[in-house]
Amino acid sequence: MSRKYTFLLGFVLIASTFLMSNDALSQDVIILKDGRIIHAKVLEVDLTVIKYKKASYLEGPLYSILRSEVYAIAYDNHSSDYFDSPYSTGFVAPPVAVQDPIDTLLFRPRFVDRLFSEGMYFSVGLGMLTSYSKAKDGMSDISKQASFPPVFIRAFTEYDDRLDFGVQLAFTSMDFVAGGFNEYDAVLSSSEISESVFSLIAMAKYKFGTGPIRPYSLLGAGFNNSRINTRRNLRLVEDGTIFSVRSTARVANLAIMLRAGVDVGITQNIDLYADLGTGISLIQAGASFRIR
Repeated sequence: MSRKYTFLLGFVLIASTFLMSNDALSQDVIILKDGRIIHAKVLEVDLTVIKYKKASYLEGPLYSILRSEVYAIAYDNHSSDYFDSPYSTGFVAPPVAVQDPIDTLLFRPRFVDRLFSEGMYFSVGLGMLTSYSKAKDGMSDISKQASFPPVFIRAFTEYDDRLDFGVQLAFTSMDFVAGGFNEYDAVLSSSEISESVFSLIAMAKYKFGTGPIRPYSLLGAGFNNSRINTRRNLRLVEDGTIFSVRSTARVANLAIMLRAGVDVGITQNIDLYADLGTGISLIQAGASFRIR
């Protein structure tokens, strides 16, 4: 018998003896598996139920309880009956809900549970008409020579039928040349400039329809980071002397996303999309892939 039950039954028997010594009414004690105790006069024990009357009201109604719910009975004559293994480890504990580790560390608002219980989808797209560049700031004689098209990767989770939340990663690179002649200093200059841009934006997507063609709007905020490498050559016209200067600069700034577009359903899990507005490129188009 476990120590817990031994202690409990011992306590019950001692208490019963004390009460009997004080001319109290004789009573039996029914110990349930959930830890509750019933003071009673047991009248019948059969294979399925146990019938008893309350010790405090022996003239009252007859009660019954399922035998499967009873661990043991301590009778007023100091004998006991067990209806479970006497080596049981203890009372049956109520079920304990398994908690997410995140819930045990910090408060998680209700909308977060909903956010991660819905479907997710990813988008991959290319941009056209690049509209963001810090290399061109303050340079009137600069012209683009080549560029790597902006690449966009988006991840969304569906909050409800109308609203999605997500993030967007984007990157691109551009090459520029610039040059001119300064008559006052008699210096001929030429510059080769390469710029790499990285962008990270958190956004919300509101959908205006639920059919195969779904217009939407995007609103978000994040940052753009631009790395500019410059090689500048200076040539003195008078004596032909040439100087070469290299420099690197990083420019980061707040990015606000405000775009409008449309999703077109192709299959149950694949959509095509296109949108335009603020960002690294004016126009963006690509495909979305749903995970279920």
